[in-house]
Parts: sequence; structure tokens; C-alpha cells
Amino acid sequence: MIELKKVMISPTDRCNLRCKFCWRLENQEANVDKELSIDEIKNILEDCKKLNVKTIDFTGGGEPFIREDIFELIELAKSYGFEVTLTTNASFLTEEKIEELIKLELDDICFSLESYDLKINDYLRGEGTFEKTIESIKIFNKFKRNYSSKKPIIRVATVITNANYKDLDGLVDLVSENNITSVNFSVMIEWESNKGISMKNEKDFLEVLIKLKNKIKKSNLNSNIDAIIKHGLFEHDLPNFCFAPWEMVFINSGGDVLVCCTLASYHENIIGNVEKNTFYDIWSGEQMEKFREKIKQKKYFPECKKCLPDFVERYNKMGKNLKWD
Repeated sequence: MIELKKVMISPTDRCNLRCKFCWRLENQEANVDKELSIDEIKNILEDCKKLNVKTIDFTGGGEPFIREDIFELIELAKSYGFEVTLTTNASFLTEEKIEELIKLELDDICFSLESYDLKINDYLRGEGTFEKTIESIKIFNKFKRNYSSKKPIIRVATVITNANYKDLDGLVDLVSENNITSVNFSVMIEWESNKGISMKNEKDFLEVLIKLKNKIKKSNLNSNIDAIIKHGLFEHDLPNFCFAPWEMVFINSGGDVLVCCTLASYHENIIGNVEKNTFYDIWSGEQMEKFREKIKQKKYFPECKKCLPDFVERYNKMGKNLKWD
């Protein structure tokens, strides 16, 4: 039986940065004026406990630390026994806040970092973001030593553009030097506003990755590099079967429950809203079952070809011995 493993919750769509590759530059709809209250999130967490969820991931379209009650949300999620992960641009982190995260035993934190070169990183993300991110990572490592803590695991996520794909070798060195556990790569979604930095030639990028593969392995870094080399970074073959409607879900800051982040633009992907129904009822309800039946019949969406290659690889392995009751 496949169980719901991870629930991704967007605490906010507000963000202080304007990264050149961000979907929000295209004026896509964002819930900047709408955020779930702490009581609404508490109700979601209670339902997650009933469903035996393992991980709560505070992520999404904004910067979590813009919310003043983010520490309360982390503490609340930890009190239910969940593994808690979080993605941040590091802008609002201080020594005091980082020490508090260590004390709360945050399990995993992912930093956005686009290059080892300050100029390239800050060109893509904004002035001062490189130094702030590296400083925050170093402070995390300091407090982890001070508290003899293995938590949180520190990860880096990098969005590939034509501005940074040639300097990934230096990025791997930087990551290795700072006790970072993994580095994962994803391709920028092309909009009208960012065409100037989009990757046009997948072959060039794959050649860079092939050269980088051994270096990543020697550095003992976890990475999705093998899956990218195997399946490609842009459109690729669909997985033998998609398990997303059974094992994960995303709840945006407006309360919409979505099966998959890749399909966020498809209305059919919105299964319900936690302000109208409980998360438990949505997850176990008729609309969700209809979506699962569609996936069972392999009635995929065009955007499914842009699924992250590491998901394609994992789902292919999971689907080898798949049998429905």
C-alpha cells in the first residue's frame, strides 16, 4: 500500500526577492494577500497525523521567514512528531534565528544558490544574496558543532540558466567545503520575461554534467545528476507510472490542495480547499479518487513531460512490480 509521505505547505507567497527565473515575474497569480492562519495549519497537521504523514515541508512561492510566526509553525509541526523541512533564500536569517532552529531540531533546510561566483549568483537572485546565503550556512555549521547536532541536514538547490551552467564545477567545490549534504539541479521554466537567460541547448548542459559526475561522487554529495543524465533536463519520457497522487501533496498559501507542483497551472489539479473542507476529507474524497483513476489509466497532462528527472527515475523503480488490487 502506498501511503502519503510528504505534505508541502506554503506558509506565504510573499517574497523579498525578484529572482530572474521566478514564475512571479510573469505576473502569474500569487496569493500574496492570503495566508493560512496558524489554526488552519494546525488543523492540517492534525489530519496529517491521522494519515501517518512522515514529512511536513514548508516551501512554495514565497519566503517562509517573512512570516513572523514561522518558528511557531515549525515548533507545532515538530510537536506532532513530523520530520520538518524548509526552503529559504536566507535573507531574514540571523545568528539568533539559526540557533533557535537548531534548538527546535529542524530536520532539513534547503538554500537557493545559483553559482560559486558572487556576481553570477547576485545577477540571478539579487545583490547580497550570495554572501548572505554562505554566511547563514557557516553559522548553521557552527551551531551544529556547538550543540553536537546532526540537524538540520543542509541542502542546496540550483536553477540552471545559460548564465550559470558553465560554472557548476566551482559550485560543487563550494558546496563540498561547507558541509552541505546534497546539491540538486532543476531547469528554469521559460516565460516571456526571462527568455534571455533560458537554457537553449540541453546537449551543452549534459556535457557539463557528465564531466561533473565523478567529482560529485568523490565529494560524497547526494545529487540528482544521474537522473538528469539518464532522462534529460527538459521534456522527457513519462515515468512508467506516477505515484504523486498517492504519496505527496501541495497546499498553497490560499489553501488550495494540489496533487503536483508541476501541474499548478491546471485547474483539474486543484482537488479542494482547506477553508471549505478538511484536508482529511479532501485527501480521502471523491475528487481525489477521480484524479487517481485518471492517473491509473495513464491519462497524463502535457506538462507531465517536464516532471523532475529524479521523480521519473524513482517512480520507474517503484512501478516495476506495481499491481493494483
